[in-house]
Amino acid sequence: MGAVAKGAISEAFSECKGGGDNFTVGKAGIYDVTLKLDLRTGVFSAQAICTAEDTSSATLPEKMFVVGAPWDWKWENAPEMIPVHSHDGMFWGIYYIEAGQGVKFNNEMSWDTGDNFGAENEEPKGYGEYPAGGANLVISTSGYYQIVVICTLSADKKSINRKIVLSEPEPYLIGDAAAGGWDAQLADVDKFKLNAEGEYVSPVCKEGNLRMCVKLENCDWWQTEFNVFDGKILFCGKGNDQDAVKVAAGQTVKLNFKDNTGSIQ
Repeated sequence: MGAVAKGAISEAFSECKGGGDNFTVGKAGIYDVTLKLDLRTGVFSAQAICTAEDTSSATLPEKMFVVGAPWDWKWENAPEMIPVHSHDGMFWGIYYIEAGQGVKFNNEMSWDTGDNFGAENEEPKGYGEYPAGGANLVISTSGYYQIVVICTLSADKKSINRKIVLSEPEPYLIGDAAAGGWDAQLADVDKFKLNAEGEYVSPVCKEGNLRMCVKLENCDWWQTEFNVFDGKILFCGKGNDQDAVKVAAGQTVKLNFKDNTGSIQ
């Protein structure tokens, strides 16, 4: 049973029909809901009266997980996305997803708690920005995707707006070991390239401390920083500066985002 047309159910009766649109409410709170059947016409109607308005503010999520076909739809396999430093409610990750596979997101590893969301529909999607919705986010073309989830508070701070950005992964060298140094700010000469084995390979390094990041819109390089330690890619997230990793002139870095492993050779 649902509403005849979209719109907030209020103290005025709203006509119902089987399989109709979901009911919505104009404000958060506790409601007394009444369902009424007119025996003469056989028509159902409903009304909702708010008895206690919720005046609390929503809070942005501190964590975000991605689940879907690449992880057998099991939360125990779901990777945690990386929080963007100094950008509350913003998370990123690089994942390999096959064409036709779907994914969803939640701030908890659960189907029953938290805020599960995906896209507005299951039309296959490529690079672009998409509003959140209840359907699986389905990928159009097999490959690596840099996925960014952005959560922001609504104007009244009582709800959370969510969007998903899909783009080509863009890892970069930055700093002493990068050809562009510090001044170039993620120059093309320092961008990693994808090889036939599915690894992202850096340009040749200069001698110095290795620093790496991905490029995100409206973010500085240090807000998405990561490095390779003992063969594993470790992400800085919202933490402090990572320990220095020294590289020699002529070395290159390989990154495998399928298992978050890396090497310096």
